[in-house]
Amino acid sequence: NNLLWSYFDVSPIPGKLWYPKRGEKQPLADNVIQCKFCSWKTTGSARASSTTNMRSHVNKSPGSGATIITAVESTKY
Repeated sequence: NNLLWSYFDVSPIPGKLWYPKRGEKQPLADNVIQCKFCSWKTTGSARASSTTNMRSHVNKSPGSGATIITAVESTKY
């Protein structure tokens, strides 16, 4: 996961909180998660703790190290 996160910049959204559907029931501070290589972005609340869309984006983006992400992720399972 550290390798995946290295492709994104994370910035807080001041004053915006969200409530996760699973696990922790306390409100969490929301963040913008921006790709370092293009204009693609999401938020912590939109991804709801899942990294699937982030991984999919990195794997589709040319020059973003997709083969590295795929190789690392596949060795975990």
